[in-house]
Amino acid sequence: MLQPLTVQSDRDLNFIVGYRSNFGILYYFYDAMEARGKLHDFKLPPERKLRYLRDKISGYSNRCASDKRNYHRENINIFEKIDEIMILMEFDDAAESIWKTLSAILLIGEISFIINTDNEADVDDMKLSNFVAEHLGLDQKKFAWSLTNYCLIRKGEAIRHKYICEEALLARDILACTLYQRLVDWIINFINLKLSVTRTLFGSKYLVSILDFFGFECFNYNKVEQLIVNTVNEQLQCYYNQRVFIWEMLPLGSCKNHDELSTSILWRSI
Repeated sequence: MLQPLTVQSDRDLNFIVGYRSNFGILYYFYDAMEARGKLHDFKLPPERKLRYLRDKISGYSNRCASDKRNYHRENINIFEKIDEIMILMEFDDAAESIWKTLSAILLIGEISFIINTDNEADVDDMKLSNFVAEHLGLDQKKFAWSLTNYCLIRKGEAIRHKYICEEALLARDILACTLYQRLVDWIINFINLKLSVTRTLFGSKYLVSILDFFGFECFNYNKVEQLIVNTVNEQLQCYYNQRVFIWEMLPLGSCKNHDELSTSILWRSI
């Protein structure tokens, strides 16, 4: 059984524009579709001209050696392996839905807004919005409406409000993040379903937990997010040291607490 562990609910997905590369699967998918000549099928533009791919960002030409944006051929090879694994896991028709969802996520980042006469946000390019709705199997008008409107429930009554441009842009990125997160959850649930026979035979004793977590972060401008990320990293490192070094030094069953450790094993603090 696979179980995703979400450590940062509001930062699970790194879609906020920056100079670092985004999630690897986005590059694997795009480069593979480009090599297969299928970008047009997914309504994707050529030359990685997509906001979430962050391929050409002024002022950040120097990239680390492992940056996914540097390796087109390797990205294609990795995608081919992913494709083979999905066939092995019998994703079948679900694979096409996954690729459409990824392309919808990339296209969401291209949606822009204009200010109308009431100082509210309107979708700038309805054609782009319609492409996203088509990939997701949604009603085009309802999807376009949701990009610029939201509802609040007050005393049992739904009250409609319009976004201003800044709010609409933020809501757009949150939508892309949520779609990506739900896609990952769905894939994990699908794999668990395929492994359900094993669970029936052996129960849920055997569990694989996936912890995808940001490493230490230090930028030119750091915020509370970096404080939280680095603090959790420190705590995880402390827990690791506790488990690997301190607890393993305790003789099996002979020491009940840390105070007895000094009398059972010769060791020196550093």
